[in-house]
Formats: sequence, structure tokens, C-alpha cells
Amino acid sequence: MKLKKTTLSAVLEHFDLEPSDFGSAVARASDGYAIEISEDMLWQKDVMLVFEADDRRLSLRVYVRRERAMYCVRDVVSLTLLPRAVAVPVESVLFFDTAVRAMKKEPYAAYDEETEAVKASDFLDGYFEEKPEFIKAEMIDGLVKREQYSVFSKGFLKLTGKNAVQFTAPDLPAGMRMKGIQTLHIGKEVSVSLKMAFEKSECSELLGKDFLKDILPETDCLKLTGPDSTSVEIERQDVLEARFYQEKDGAASCEINGKVYKNILRLDSGRERPKASDRSDFSSGKKLVMRLEPASQIEPFGVIDGEASELYTPGALYQKAGTLLFYPQWDETGGLCAVVPGTTLTDGAFTGEEGRSHAVGKDGGMFNIGSNPIELRGNTVFGRRLDGSLFEMAGLFVNEPETTVMSTAWDALECLKNHEKIMIIELDGFGLNIYRKALSSGKLPFLSSHPMRPAMTVFRPVSHSGLAAMLTGTTPDVNGIHNRNGRTLLMPDVFERCMAMGKECAYIEGYSKLINTSEEPVLNPSRGGTTTDKAVFESALKAAEKHPDLLFIHFHGIDDDATTYGPYASETMERVLKNDTMVSRLAEEWNGSIIVTADHGLHEETGYDSRGSHGIFCAEDMLVPYIYIKKDTTE
Repeated sequence: MKLKKTTLSAVLEHFDLEPSDFGSAVARASDGYAIEISEDMLWQKDVMLVFEADDRRLSLRVYVRRERAMYCVRDVVSLTLLPRAVAVPVESVLFFDTAVRAMKKEPYAAYDEETEAVKASDFLDGYFEEKPEFIKAEMIDGLVKREQYSVFSKGFLKLTGKNAVQFTAPDLPAGMRMKGIQTLHIGKEVSVSLKMAFEKSECSELLGKDFLKDILPETDCLKLTGPDSTSVEIERQDVLEARFYQEKDGAASCEINGKVYKNILRLDSGRERPKASDRSDFSSGKKLVMRLEPASQIEPFGVIDGEASELYTPGALYQKAGTLLFYPQWDETGGLCAVVPGTTLTDGAFTGEEGRSHAVGKDGGMFNIGSNPIELRGNTVFGRRLDGSLFEMAGLFVNEPETTVMSTAWDALECLKNHEKIMIIELDGFGLNIYRKALSSGKLPFLSSHPMRPAMTVFRPVSHSGLAAMLTGTTPDVNGIHNRNGRTLLMPDVFERCMAMGKECAYIEGYSKLINTSEEPVLNPSRGGTTTDKAVFESALKAAEKHPDLLFIHFHGIDDDATTYGPYASETMERVLKNDTMVSRLAEEWNGSIIVTADHGLHEETGYDSRGSHGIFCAEDMLVPYIYIKKDTTE
């Protein structure tokens, strides 16, 4: 298999860092699976980042060369590099077997057997004050793993059956389970299982120095405490020479200098045990994260060329670029806090040649990026304005139409300045694709007799932002209406400008007001049907009789039917024909120019019986017809 890959060391080298600057790494997959790469592995072995196999783009994979399969993680969404662990002096040792004896047990099915387990949260809350960021576990097979406290506390500690003592949970990936746990390091405290120590050594008795030497508090005198809180002071050296064994119920006991101490719960340093506020783990130091988002949460990047479009996942964009770069991210103090993989590509990657491209931002802005490359950082696409500043992109128009829906406001104002009356008819959802279908089906007898220009609408292609762009002549990043939640315009609308000229205007809407405008709309609820078009039409005829200088009419039927039945359905085409007839009738009653356009189009929603939807950067949603019927001034 031919792989395209790099090493973590090579990535860090970009930022004058090296693996030895960190203590360990945690690779986490989109399904929640995570594995810690220990300090020894991080420093001494190659941690590989794979992003392509046999010329096929992959989600990021991380593996440690010459290590077991559990150190291979697919679909990685984050690779967290943790600071080098500062040695924390142990102040208390808890004997696990004694502690869990009195706890509530729950039946737990695992490995086709019925076992007993305790909730990890009950164990932690019952015996430990601290809640460090990570818990370190040491297993009897020599494996050492760290897990986030928040993850560990949601699982179970299996006490019986295969691989017990085991950290597990029903929905926990197999590779994240911890089998045969002997010790748990929880801040300044350590839990030790005598049962696991015996299993590791294959004997039923041990001297203290055989399993306690590395975890016993460094003090001359220790306090030995039982479940009933009775305690006695014992010399540390005597504890190391003591004989430890288990009672029949599993509790830990020992014999020190001929004296037996049963049901041992703790060995303390004698100092006050740490409180929850004493955060010992990773309170400072470098913490570096390489992040990718799960694919299900990523909005594709759209490229529209003419009347066709393609949607690209980040992986497909990396495939087109063929190179992998890395970008730093900085925290508020100017420190490096993250690294994201990325790449660069130009519009020629989509067309085969450099063209006249128009970039559209997630904030609704439209920018000429010239020859500046498009930059992909992680799963986010950025454009670079001509002044060098970055903005997050929703999509790219290659050889874009010369007209936009914002022309509506400026063409209307030009008419008003020339003392001509203007009627604006918005056919909600009447995308260019629906226009083409209706034209070929003979459903546009009136509108087809007038010139039509393809036009761009604004992002996000929904009614609120499209309407705001038509009324103000500005993009969403300027007028403030970015989506369906927007209501207040930040720019003057065409009604305000009309009234400032001393002219009259009228605004005919459907059943509700979408955004706040200078002219209050006349609302028209549905009259027993599924659409408000008939009521809007009748209200518009009455308004036209008063001969305002500006008349804005908003029909909603095409959007309603295209959403319900699909943009190319016969029901939608019949709605287009009815709207065409209404527009023709209004034109007969109007002595002035007319603009007919739409706020957005619709695409077929796959998997939903070809029903329609809109709101993404694709040709079906972003392209609309623009029909400007100018008054014949020769009359």
C-alpha cells in the first residue's frame, strides 16, 4: 500500500518544538476511542500521521511504528500533546480491595459472563477529594495509561470475571478499556489492588516492598487506618518489611513485627489529605492540540462554475491540493496552543485554468480574492482578501454572473430618481434551476417573453437574508441579516430611500413579517389553501390601484410547494404557472418598470422523496433569475 504520511516530529519541527518538550500524547477518534502515547514512545519511536493511501484521501490516522494495533487510531479528530508530568509526591495509599468491599455492587455483563462492578464515580467520590484532569492507571501487564477524569468517572470498575479489575463501560471502545488494574494515581493519592499484585506475582502473599516501594509516601512514619477510622502509627520501613495478604472477603490485612492488622483501608503520610481545590495534574506547561472535526459536523465547501456546482469535503480539497501543510494557532497570551493541518489551492484546481473568481464568506460577504490561494486549515476553508486579511469561506463562484439580487435595490432607486414607477416582485424560492425547468415545460408564457439574466443571491440562501439583500443592495455582512434569526437591518432599505425622495411606497407580504423594514408590510394570511399567493395577489392589485411610486410584492407559493413536493415536481411547475399568470395580470395594471427575481432557489433533498431544501452553497440554492422589464419611455 502506498501511503502519504509524515511524522509528528516533523510537524513539531515547523514550530521549533520536539517530542521531548511534551510528556505524552492522546489520539482521539470521532467515535470516542482514544489512546495515550506514553512519554517513552513519544520520545523514542516514530508517531506517524497518515493522510492518504493508494492515492485515496483518508481521514487522519495516527499510529506508533512497531507497536501493537491498539496504537493505531483511525478517523482522528484530535491529537493532544500533554505537558511533561511533574512528579507529585504521594500522600496517601488506598487499598482498593478493602474500599470496594462495602460499596454497592451492580451486575455487569461482559465477555458472555455475569460479573459484578461498581460505578467509578461512586468509588472516586467516596474516597478521593481531588478531581485531577487525568487519572493514571498501571496494569499488571506493564501497560500504563492515562484517561481524562471526566471520562473515567462515567465508567465502571469490574471486580469479578475475566480481566478484573477492569475499567470499562457499555459504550466504551474496546481499546480504551483498562484490564488488570493494579494501581490508580489520582492526584496525590494512589489506589492499589492487592488482588492484582498477587495475580501479577503469582503468589498469595507479598512483602510490602514488593508492591508498595514506589508508591508509599516518603515519610519516616505512616498512619495506618481501618474502615472504622481507627488508626495507628507505623514506621515506613516496617511497612515495607510487613507481610500482606487478603481475608476471605477480599479485605487487605498485614502482619508487622508479629502483630496482625486486619481490614487495612489506608496508609497516610500523616499530613492533611489534599482538598478538591489542590489541582496537582497539569496545572501548567505546554498543551498542544491538533484538531479535526467529525465529518458529520462539517459543512461542505461549494464551488459554482456557470450553472453547475460541486460540493467538496475537506478531504476532497486536500486531494486536489496534493500537499499537506501545518498552521499554528495562538492563545490570548501569544503562546502556541494548537497546530492544524492544512493546504493551499487556487481556483485553477477546480477549473483547470485561472478564472474570474468571487469568494463568498460564511458571514455573507463577497470578495474578489484575485490570484490569492484558498487556504484549508483543519476543516475550515479561508480566503485571503486583496489586503491580505483572512475570512472564512462558504464557497467560490468561478466566472460568476454579473448580476446579483442586490441589483434589485439599485435598479429600483435609479427608476425613482428618474421619476419612474417601479414594481418589485419577489417569487420566493424561484431558483434558476426551477426557471429552466418551467421554461422547458411551457409554464412561463409571460416571463419567458422578457429577457432574463442569471443572478447570484447571498449566503446563507434563505428568505430573510435574500430579502434583506434585495431591499438594501448590500451583503449580509453589511446589512446584518445573516440567517432566519435576523430581524434588524443595519442599512437603510429601499423604502426609506423612497420616502426620503418624497415618494410613496407599499409593501405586500405573506402571512408574517420576516424582517423589520421602514415600510410596514400588509400581511395576507392564507384563505383556506396551502399558500398565501391568492391573498397576496388580491392585496397587490388593490395597492396598484393607488399608484405608489414603489410597490414590493412577495409571493411564497413556489418555495412552499418546492419544499413539500420537490423543485421539479409537477405541483411546483403548476405553482410557477399560476405565479406567471399573476405577474402578467399585475403587469397589465402597472404603469412603470418591473423587476421579477427571487431570494434563493432550492435543491432536491436526497433521501426525502425528492423534497426540496435550501441553505447551502450550491448552484440550485445560490442562482436565481433576474428579469427587468423596463417601462417603454417612447410612449
